[in-house]
Amino acid sequence: RAWYVAVVKELYCIKSAETPLCPTCETCEESVHHFLMSCTAYRTQRGALRRSIPNRVYHIRSLLNSNKHISDLFKYIAATKRLEREFGNVADWQRLKGTSEPP
Repeated sequence: RAWYVAVVKELYCIKSAETPLCPTCETCEESVHHFLMSCTAYRTQRGALRRSIPNRVYHIRSLLNSNKHISDLFKYIAATKRLEREFGNVADWQRLKGTSEPP
């Protein structure tokens, strides 16, 4: 089963958000890349993520397409609390056996 995270930029395109700006930093459009790689509001949480993943594989393609660092990615998402309202505590997903899908 596929699942989708609607970030504000995409919600704005379909007229479901008033602005494409990130609701956290309010300086850039919120895209998946912005959330994972550059939002200044999550600098501390991203630092922990960067320390857990080797530099040579720390890029968006690797984070989104590899199961090798999925646990680290979920820890980052949980630490930001950005998706908690939509999905609950994503740290709980790590306890599910053999899946990266929400319960």
